[in-house]
Amino acid sequence: MATPSPVLEAPPEATEIEVSLFGPGVGECVVLHLGGGFWIVVDSCLDRTTRHPVALEYLRSLEVPVHTALKRLILTHWHDDHIRGAAELLREATEAQLWISGALSSIQFRSLVGLKHPSGGPRGVQEMDELFRIMKSRKAEGAHRAGYNLKLANENTPLVRLAAPHAVEVTSLSPSSESTLLAVAEFARLLPKDAAPVNDIRLGPNDAAVVLHVKVGERSVLLGSDLENRGDPRLGWRAIVDSAERPQDRAEVFKVAHHGSQTGHEPNVWTDMLVPDPCALLTPYRSLITPLPTEKDISRLASLTSKVFLTASPRTKEPPARSRTVEKIVKDSVLGRTVRESTVGHIRLRAPIYGHADWRVELFNGAYQITDVA
Repeated sequence: MATPSPVLEAPPEATEIEVSLFGPGVGECVVLHLGGGFWIVVDSCLDRTTRHPVALEYLRSLEVPVHTALKRLILTHWHDDHIRGAAELLREATEAQLWISGALSSIQFRSLVGLKHPSGGPRGVQEMDELFRIMKSRKAEGAHRAGYNLKLANENTPLVRLAAPHAVEVTSLSPSSESTLLAVAEFARLLPKDAAPVNDIRLGPNDAAVVLHVKVGERSVLLGSDLENRGDPRLGWRAIVDSAERPQDRAEVFKVAHHGSQTGHEPNVWTDMLVPDPCALLTPYRSLITPLPTEKDISRLASLTSKVFLTASPRTKEPPARSRTVEKIVKDSVLGRTVRESTVGHIRLRAPIYGHADWRVELFNGAYQITDVA
């Protein structure tokens, strides 16, 4: 199914939709061409070699004028692996609207970001602080441009609406009102009770992540972010599936939620929101404790569609063995150890905006199809 000899620098046609998913092993970024030179980026990660945002480097390789052609930068949540390099990308994309989860506009979250953490604090906090500073400076300039105000994504919120040269609709399906309230309560819990902020911010489930439904002409795409399934009809995937207000077009492409984990799986998404046998794309999360997706996760996904693609292997070479005592100490004290990688796997899908031609799949830098391996 994948193109045998893809050319990375070949730009899409004006009448093509593109979905590019990047993942180095820890990190995720989606780059979308919605036709006619209209680009959006969802989340951000770094090229481990250059230390620059992968989206910025990719768009430049296509000779896309980022300062004018990138119209939206959408950050689904603030975890480190989805936000690295976002501030650098926003500085370059001077006309882009910045969209974040509605929960991140809360006083509690802004207070959390504003704390002076030891060693600068978690990377996600630092990145959000810098993004808020950029938006504040733009507002102070008084410039009347697309990237002037910060935008908030909530359930069934339109992010893009275009009628010409073809119909485009980008809609955020989450967070629900109840998920936002739960996230704000979590932010309040993370605030220090005394004057000394801590560097250890332990995060709960991804209740306020932004899921996106993208419709371009006759094509539909579902981007699952890291949203999890809490089993509560007011929260997470259940709130989306049960909503009568969400777009009803079934998606041909699904960026699988939360690295394919069981916690991000909602069976009704596959039956109610996707076409049969969709293209399922996902990035791994290479933790030395519990890498995602697990073999069980991969088997589950392969049972739902024949078109499962990963940007990189979930596992790397095992580290040297340690004594049981040392391993227990590490597991008790470290929440999520990760492995740094030097390449960024890339899955690229392109298709005509109108018609029912198959998606053309191109794989770069170690990305692979599940059926390609034993």
